[in-house]
Amino acid sequence: MRRFGLRLPLLATWTAALAFQFLNLELQDKASESSHFEFSSQLPARTKVMEPGCEINRRAPQGGVFRTAIGQEPTFLNPLRPSDAYANAILAWTHEGLMVRDLCTNQWRPGLALSYSIEDEGRAYRFRIRPGVKFHDGSDLTSEDVAYSFEVIRQVPELAVARADLIKVLDRVQVDGRLQVVVRLKERYYKALDLLVDGLSVRILPRHAYSVEKAKLSSLVVGTGPYRFKEWVRGKLIRIERSSDWWGNQDLYFKESRNFAEIIFRINQDTTRYVELLEKGEIDVAPLNAELYHTRFSDSQGNLKSEAFRVKSPMGYSFLAWNLRLPMFRDVRVRKALSLLIDRKEISTKFTFGSAEPVAGPWLSPARVDPKWKPLTFQRDEAVRLLREAGWLDRGKSGLLERLESGSAIPFRFTVFVASANAERYITQYVEVLKSEGIEMKIQRLDFATLTKALDERKFEAAMLGLTGNETEDDPYTLWHSDSAVAGGGNFIGFKNDHVDKSILDLRKAKSDLDRNRLYQKLFREIAEQYPMLFLLTDPKIYYAHSNRIGIPQAGFPYGTGLEYWWAKDASSVSQR
Repeated sequence: MRRFGLRLPLLATWTAALAFQFLNLELQDKASESSHFEFSSQLPARTKVMEPGCEINRRAPQGGVFRTAIGQEPTFLNPLRPSDAYANAILAWTHEGLMVRDLCTNQWRPGLALSYSIEDEGRAYRFRIRPGVKFHDGSDLTSEDVAYSFEVIRQVPELAVARADLIKVLDRVQVDGRLQVVVRLKERYYKALDLLVDGLSVRILPRHAYSVEKAKLSSLVVGTGPYRFKEWVRGKLIRIERSSDWWGNQDLYFKESRNFAEIIFRINQDTTRYVELLEKGEIDVAPLNAELYHTRFSDSQGNLKSEAFRVKSPMGYSFLAWNLRLPMFRDVRVRKALSLLIDRKEISTKFTFGSAEPVAGPWLSPARVDPKWKPLTFQRDEAVRLLREAGWLDRGKSGLLERLESGSAIPFRFTVFVASANAERYITQYVEVLKSEGIEMKIQRLDFATLTKALDERKFEAAMLGLTGNETEDDPYTLWHSDSAVAGGGNFIGFKNDHVDKSILDLRKAKSDLDRNRLYQKLFREIAEQYPMLFLLTDPKIYYAHSNRIGIPQAGFPYGTGLEYWWAKDASSVSQR
């Protein structure tokens, strides 16, 4: 299965762009459960939310240590293995794709590839590789390494499944001299550039170090990134150190970034303690949710400072996933009824001070959303009508709904997996509402690794999860096409619909953004009207707190937090890069 973000927890999404995610389902539960907190629909007096900027400190000192935390130990640190969110948090600093997203414009900037050109009517991309780039083992990056980085994805079965969107369009990669490659596609594809240059899609690897047999190793970290692997103390920490040979040190755009000499990822499964660890000075940053930001932190508090800012890109959303392979979830009327029985507005008011907004469907970009399709509101009577129409009745007068299947009464009872106590809080009231209408939903908390395994193996009934903003705007083929519902595919809920499949393929053939957005709107409605999952909330703001020993140019950038430009105030010297 493609390792989509799941937002479990927010700190697992520390990528090079560091897009803090909004509705953290694994946050500081103990802090936010303190008895003196009273929830209110009105924001407290402190409601400072900053607009993002694009300033950087061109005299930021180089050096010092940055300490953060991740909520689970990575399963692997090997780019030849499908990476979970925690591995991505590390590998984003040690490995690179061909190009880099600009935090101000969200456009691709030259990285390992200095330039590209499109050939053969959009079916080929020629990349010119930056000369002088070194891998962490001292070897030179060449076009042979780039070509191999694409081809090895096909050769490692697990990777091929995880990158099905790439494999579907990739034809072959040709080497043209020492520093040029031509990537040929089977057909024109509107998101081809994103797939080819994004480091989460294709990490550039040294061919000599990553033979197919090395896919069996749990740890193998040799990249071109600004940081090189230093140590992994199982159960405690992962340490990476800045590479003095990184090509970005000589690049005008990049040389004022990646300032820390060392980054330490503390492995701490008790994410309820992140704020406590920050207050004790053991880590330098902690994610906040709207509740903590507005109730616990002032603008500046002792050695800490809290920040909030709006981002321009969609921030993703939370949702309840149904395993559509199970009989109880196959009827669209039942799925709609379940969506009508949750009060999104109340959840937003209670846990985000009204900051989060209800989600209507599978993605959030305004140009791609059907403007006539609105988020469902809480409608108990309509939900009851739909359940009765679908054959769910209190047949035994026990208070539990049942439906007849092959002469047997099947009770409406299921378990939802969550990964944190905070996620459990969000749906506790939903449990009671369902119970009042004859549906028994139990909540079971699992650690991240166990939950991921259950999703991979399709051994779940329901799960509370989240998608990152990038994933909601990705090609819908990965999450919504029937072909992706296979073992290991991204369509883990098992959604299958012929009309949706056709629209997804039509989308790939659209020749203009206008035509494509029209198709997106059509596809949005086709998916949303099937109620394949219970779409919950999204919030365009990012909240976090950091120690005052860390300098930041501003609260955030239009398309990310910008940790690349943070620095340690106690660093010993100013960068001479």
